Amino acid sequence: QEERKEQEKLRKSVDERRKETPAERERRISEWDRKQEHQRAPFQEIPDAFDLRLAAEETLDGRDVYVIAATPKPGYKPKLAAAAYFPKIKGKLWIDKQDNRWVKAEFESLDTISFGGILVRLARGSRATFEETRINDEVWLPKRVRVDASARVMLVAAARAQVDIAFSNYRKFQADSRLVPDQR
Repeated sequence: QEERKEQEKLRKSVDERRKETPAERERRISEWDRKQEHQRAPFQEIPDAFDLRLAAEETLDGRDVYVIAATPKPGYKPKLAAAAYFPKIKGKLWIDKQDNRWVKAEFESLDTISFGGILVRLARGSRATFEETRINDEVWLPKRVRVDASARVMLVAAARAQVDIAFSNYRKFQADSRLVPDQR
């Protein structure tokens, strides 16, 4: 049932894209690129925000990795609002030596972090870990997300959460396809 639902979404998306004009296509792609750049922008501040040092070299899930320790630089002032929490966290990054990409990241809050003003306040000492794994020696996909945090919502409700989400049973997508002549 879930597979049928996804197939229907894919069919609708393909139909919509077949009908779009070149200008609409260019606008859609431009909007996608703009969103991607907006999401990546805060990460461009990492070298200015953190002292980064090689802490170790390890093997993680059978792959050689560098372990990079990140501590906030004193006096760093974020340029973007999305990077405002950088001075309040420390972390470690595991970088795959072969693919040169992060495969694990751990963060700990050094101070209270506010989101949306007083909407949510994440307490000092809260931790989060994100892990990825290489599937079929082709692609990196999420493996686990762990969060151990205390928070206040609207300065009233206190909450303590321990969340551990594991991702598994990845399978290669199979699709039947056929070549059709260009109908222009």
